[in-house]
Amino acid sequence: MLNIPYPLPDELVCSVIARAQRRLGIHSPKFANGYLLRNRNFIVTPDLPSQLGLFSNQLEYQPITPTDLAYRHTLLPLYAPFIEEERRQKCLMWMERKCDGNVHFTVGCAASRLNKPEFLRYCPFCAKEQIDEHGEAYWLRIHQIPSIHVCIKHQSPLCSVNKRVQKIHRHAFQTLKIQKELSISKANCVHIEEQTRIERHVSELLILAPATSPSFNQWTNFYQSVLHEKGYGKGQYVCFDKVMEQVVSRWPINWLKKECLWPLNKQSSWLHSIIRKHRKSFSFLEHMVLLDAVYEGTWSMDSILKQVPSTEEISNSTHIYMSPLDDSVVHINKSKWLNLVKRYGTKLARSNGGGAIYTWLYRYHNKWLLKTNSHYQRPIQYENNRVDWRARDWHVVRAMYRILYDSEADLDSPRRSALWFIHQLEHSATVEKKLAKLPLTATFLERYAEDTTEYQIRRLTRTLSRYSPNKPPAWRLLRESGLSDERITAQAREFIECIL
Repeated sequence: MLNIPYPLPDELVCSVIARAQRRLGIHSPKFANGYLLRNRNFIVTPDLPSQLGLFSNQLEYQPITPTDLAYRHTLLPLYAPFIEEERRQKCLMWMERKCDGNVHFTVGCAASRLNKPEFLRYCPFCAKEQIDEHGEAYWLRIHQIPSIHVCIKHQSPLCSVNKRVQKIHRHAFQTLKIQKELSISKANCVHIEEQTRIERHVSELLILAPATSPSFNQWTNFYQSVLHEKGYGKGQYVCFDKVMEQVVSRWPINWLKKECLWPLNKQSSWLHSIIRKHRKSFSFLEHMVLLDAVYEGTWSMDSILKQVPSTEEISNSTHIYMSPLDDSVVHINKSKWLNLVKRYGTKLARSNGGGAIYTWLYRYHNKWLLKTNSHYQRPIQYENNRVDWRARDWHVVRAMYRILYDSEADLDSPRRSALWFIHQLEHSATVEKKLAKLPLTATFLERYAEDTTEYQIRRLTRTLSRYSPNKPPAWRLLRESGLSDERITAQAREFIECIL
C-alpha cells in the first residue's frame, strides 16, 4: 500500500503506523487498523509487537521481511542473543503472526527485574532534528529501552508523554507531538558516565544482523573461561568476592539500586547465578554490567557474541566420582535413604534427617539415587495461608465501587469491561490471576461490566448529548459514534429507532 510511509532509521513499528494514520487524517483507531493493516484488532505494542507479517505485506513498493522488521524496528535484538536458539526462532514466528503476548514471556521481559518504561519517551532535541530533516517527528527505539533515561547525543533527559501505553485505547497509535510551550533546556544528569557506557553497547546490539543465539552451556563455558583467564579463579571455582568487588568498583551502588541490580552479595542474586551454570537467560543489562567490569571497558558486544559460540569447555569441570569406601558403608546409607523415602517421600525425606545421606548418595551413587527417587515421589499437600482472601475480596470490591462511581458520569471513557475494571486497580495482575478466590469481585464484574450493546448505547448517548435538543440523521449519529450498520447490535439499533 502506497499510503504507508517506509520506516525511518531506528523507528518503532507503532510509530510508522501512527504517522500513516496522521497523514491520512483518520481519527478512528480501529478503522485505521482495518484500512492500513487489514486487521481491526491490531493492538499497540511498542517494544515487541506481533503480526509483523501484516505490516510487511503493505510495504509492496519497498519490501521488507518480518525478520528485518523485528531486528531493525523492535526491541528484539536486546533479548535475542541471550536466549536459546529455539526460543529465538519461536519469537520470530510469533512476531510475524498473532502471539497473544507469548513473546514477552519467552524472552523473559515479563519477569525481568528491569524497570520497563510506562510511557513512550523522546528527546526534544532529537525530535527537532527529525522535523528539520524528515518533516515530522517519530519514536526512536533507543529511547524506549529500560535503564536508558538520557539522550547521550544531546546530554538531555528523556521526556515522557502523559498517556500510558494501552491504557486509553489499546488500538490507538500515538504520534510524537512536541508542545510549542515546552521549554527545551539541558539539565544536569546523574550517572551520565554509566548511561553513556550502557547506550554505547545497546547501540551495538540494535544494529546486529540476525544470527544464531548461543546456548546456555556456551554462555557458562565462556564466563568460566574468561573469569579464570582474568584471575578470578579459585581452583575449579570462581572467587565471587573478587568479581563483586570489581563490579562495584566499575558501577556505583546507587546506580545498581536504581536499576534493581542490588544487592549482589546474596546467594540468590543475579551475579551469583550468571557466573555459575546458566539455567535461565539473563537480561542484556546484567550481561553488560558483568562484561564491563571484567574487561574494564575495553570490549564490544559484537566481539563477545562472536567469541561465545567458539569457547571450549574448561578442563577442570566438576565430575562425579564413585565411592572409595567399603560396601558396608554404601549398604547402610542406601538402606537409611530407602527407609526415609518410603516413610516421607522423596522431597520431605531430605528435611527429615536425610539431607547428608542424600548429598553423599548424589555424589557417589547418583544413578541409583535418581532411579530410587523416581519410584517414591509423593505430592506435597501445601496450603498457602499467607493471604486473607476474604479481606482481600472486600478491599478489591470497595475499590471497584469507587471506580464505578467516579466513571459513571463519564461518557467518553473506554468500554468498562471486566478487564478494564481490573486494570484500574493498583495490583491488577494478582486480581486477574486469583479471581476464583475473590467471589465478591467476580460477582461485581458480572453485574457491572459493560457488554458490547451497553457500550454502543453509551456512545450513541454521548453523540446525542452534543446535538441536544436537536436530533442528527441516523447516518451521522452512527458515524460520529464510531459505529456502522455492520457492527451495531440489534438492541442498539432498537435504541436508535426509539429516539429518532
